[in-house]
Amino acid sequence: MDALADVTFAVAKGEHLAITGPSGSGKSTLLNIIGGVDRPTSGSISVEGRDLNELSSDQLAGYRRATVGFVFQAFRLLPHLTAIENASLPCVLAGGSEDEGETRARPLLERVGLGHRLHHKPTQLSAGEQQRVALARALVNAPRILLADEPTGSLDADAATALLDLIADIRAERDLAVVLATHDAELAQRADRVIRLRRGRIA
Repeated sequence: MDALADVTFAVAKGEHLAITGPSGSGKSTLLNIIGGVDRPTSGSISVEGRDLNELSSDQLAGYRRATVGFVFQAFRLLPHLTAIENASLPCVLAGGSEDEGETRARPLLERVGLGHRLHHKPTQLSAGEQQRVALARALVNAPRILLADEPTGSLDADAATALLDLIADIRAERDLAVVLATHDAELAQRADRVIRLRRGRIA
């Protein structure tokens, strides 16, 4: 069975789209395709007029660095780096200096309420704080699309609400397109529009 089939939709600039469905329905695969991590075996995906299937591996890497930011359920912070070092990493990997990365990351960490935790490592941060570092990291290269895969799955209710409020505020400030995958119907209700997947198809 195909992981995804006959899935067709568009996302507007500044829109918040929720992708819902049970585990195994294709939510993460869909985000990976939008993010240029996986290539579809057929069909096409167009972002800002570019067909991602026509991009080389290097061009796709550039697309991931410049156009999309990722937030994952598991945070994926590097344990030996501080909050500001983790948040600045995409800038450094894109060719920026460490100073430039920290210059970009500092106001983002302050924006998400972690200005006093810049030099703490992940083990010194709560789950909610770690996810806010991950959000700052996703935004450090000023992407136009934020992809969030079950971003509140490891958080308690208060931390989850705070994170979603932050994403909503930043989306409005930056006119950012947000595509959020979740199995939680209540979280999906915060979106402008909801697409439900079932067995790799839009239900």
